[in-house]
Amino acid sequence: MCVLVALVAAACSGSDPDTIDWYVSSDNFGARALAESCGGVDVRVHELPRDADEAHSELVRRLAADPESVDLLTVAGSAVPELAAAGFLRKQSADVATGALPAAADQVTYDGDLYAVPWLFDPQLLWFRPVTAERAGIDVTQPVAWTDLIDGAARLGLTVQIADDRNTGLADWVSAMGADEFAAEIVELYRDGGVGPGPSASAVDAFAGPKGGFLIAPASAWSDPAMAPLGTEIGVAPYPVVDADSVGPAEGIVLAQPQGSSANALIDCLTSDATLAPLIAVSGFAPARTDVPMAETPAAKVLETVLPTVATAPITERWNAIRRALDHTWVMDEVSIDQTPAASRRAVEAAKKGRLP
Repeated sequence: MCVLVALVAAACSGSDPDTIDWYVSSDNFGARALAESCGGVDVRVHELPRDADEAHSELVRRLAADPESVDLLTVAGSAVPELAAAGFLRKQSADVATGALPAAADQVTYDGDLYAVPWLFDPQLLWFRPVTAERAGIDVTQPVAWTDLIDGAARLGLTVQIADDRNTGLADWVSAMGADEFAAEIVELYRDGGVGPGPSASAVDAFAGPKGGFLIAPASAWSDPAMAPLGTEIGVAPYPVVDADSVGPAEGIVLAQPQGSSANALIDCLTSDATLAPLIAVSGFAPARTDVPMAETPAAKVLETVLPTVATAPITERWNAIRRALDHTWVMDEVSIDQTPAASRRAVEAAKKGRLP
């Protein structure tokens, strides 16, 4: 038993009491540099695996086995309900969501309480080369239909790349399209048109290559080094549409504290205007709060238009299971209008109830 708490807390919890252990689901915002800039506290940054399933498993195991070894989490907002329902997260005061985008505030709310601090926001966008869009006959000043996008790229022999650096397969793509018969039709059209490999970790690199015509990727893709050679030869438009009521998908990046966390000062620094302003200027992320100015990036004007209307993943503690059900039933080489949507619905309903399909 740990009796002398002040002396042996580190031995009991696996964490130095004078150190903040910060776990990040991905470090595409420069966590170590941010920790150094905040100063006054010793921060150890731990990057979880890039693969979404591996990251989820490692994080849940750690929180269940040794919650005191984690002081701060930076995760996707869609993870909050599950972690909150399991009792892993500390409740936050109501003012942490003051000024937050409605979708960002919704992601950190579970059962009427706030369990994380909205921090960054990352809507999915359509990136393109202006000359290519013109040659493909696509008017990017109007909503771009998936069918027109794929047909236009196929006519030119170019690709429509779909960024997927967390190995979530088709789940994010088809859920944004409704995961129904229309989604299956678009996946079939994409596959049979030979316009790309589907969701891929190398999508941004391929977009910057000679056959790259279009790219579906989040706003933060702007900071990817592969984008730099394109210079001004890059345009941005809202996410492609299914119909007149379509909205683009987005993911919040949140700051969450496990029970017993002592990371309040670090959170205050990370959410300050002095930290956020330069961060969004170099990362491409949008701020999760409306009172933080948008950075002057190529996507700035589009972000101002889409941020009020974007949709996040369903607010449910079962989202990881639902995502896995989608991932397992939507496989690029096997998608069919006749079978996939029905199989997907059965798998998702089973996931919602905590059962196998």
